[in-house]
Amino acid sequence: MSQPGLDRYMEIILTNLNRLIPLINGNFICDLIAYREVLSDEDWKIISSKEDNYSKTESLLLAIGRAGSEAMTALKDILAITENYRAIEILNSGSSYDEMCTHCTSQYDGNCSGRHLVSECRRSQSRTISYFDVNDHVDPSGSQDEINRNCANEEILQSPIPRTVGLRPENQCIVKVDGEMKQGENIYEVKSNPRGFCLIVNNIDFEIFDQRLSAEEDGVFLASIFEQLGFAMNYFKNMSASDIEAVFQKYSKMEELKEHDALVCVIMSHGLKSDLIVGSDGLYVRLETLLSYFNNFNCPYLMNKPKLFFIQACRGDEYDFGILDATTTADAGPIPGPVVFAKDLDKGRIPTWSDMCIVQSTVQGYVALRSVQSGSWFAEALGQALVDHAWEKSLHEILMVVSSKLTKRQGKDSVKQAIEVIWRGWNKSFFFNPGLYSSK
Repeated sequence: MSQPGLDRYMEIILTNLNRLIPLINGNFICDLIAYREVLSDEDWKIISSKEDNYSKTESLLLAIGRAGSEAMTALKDILAITENYRAIEILNSGSSYDEMCTHCTSQYDGNCSGRHLVSECRRSQSRTISYFDVNDHVDPSGSQDEINRNCANEEILQSPIPRTVGLRPENQCIVKVDGEMKQGENIYEVKSNPRGFCLIVNNIDFEIFDQRLSAEEDGVFLASIFEQLGFAMNYFKNMSASDIEAVFQKYSKMEELKEHDALVCVIMSHGLKSDLIVGSDGLYVRLETLLSYFNNFNCPYLMNKPKLFFIQACRGDEYDFGILDATTTADAGPIPGPVVFAKDLDKGRIPTWSDMCIVQSTVQGYVALRSVQSGSWFAEALGQALVDHAWEKSLHEILMVVSSKLTKRQGKDSVKQAIEVIWRGWNKSFFFNPGLYSSK
């Protein structure tokens, strides 16, 4: 039996289909939609028959339009979880039937106060919000200038004027674009457009741990910088342990990696000894489990390509040189009970590791310091070092700058912090080459 008003959902999809397809990765969200069980077996047969991502996304959206309200709500929820707010706004702008929340300034489903997302209307515990919209990033005066350089018989393209996001004025930083493409036999090739995926997981609110105050600004700050460095941003907030693992597993299998030259992953959350990353649900996932998804065995698409991991999380509960004052906190918390893992690590398999750089915000056993006013020490130092030196220095040199910044920083009672860098099979120099791309 047809659902009342079913045609208007299809009308929304058809009206906005050409705008939605470039914004939505059908290969990625198909599994998430399937989990909701809102589409028929016949729909999935049609979707599965499509070989390329464009056709699969088109078929998925049309199926959702046919299925109606429940499927549309599931789509919006998943788009909210993956921070795809442009697509949500397009869907809502075409929804003449959407009701305005009584205290809301935008059209969203549900009945709750304040400007909110669909997921927040339906699940009050979800606090996912958008920090920026890429439409707001582009400088209207910017242009795509082409410059000719004799470099391996390829044309090097200059990127548009860099973009900023809605940060406090003192934190709006522009990555310098200058110099020539750094390349050679002993230098990793970093010139694809985009460079690769940048996955940022920023857990701020927790069911049983303290809120990570000022962590929101850290996430936006680093997201804006890695976008300027040419990475395709994928920002996730307040994810459970199992969801974090699912995202890493999903992205490690994406065929787009074949065309990418690098990968950046940033994890910001509470952490515990033995490198356990805390999910928003209070459960834990091993950092080693997340890293293993991108080793050469599990992710052959990135074999011989640099993979950078930046971890802002505590690795214990010890402070270096004393206790902190009331204005400084740490990304750690007491273990409330037996440790429960989102997924057991397969100990019977030893994968091959190479071309990985793992940067820990602190050393094993110690907390990672975070100011409630300015955010984490590590994120601030890393972001500023990238802004100042990504155009000229190698990754190793940039990390030396970060280490120096933290070494010189000191909290009340002389509290200090030191980073730890782990190179797994790293065998070349890495340069970000901001703003320079190859026209392959």
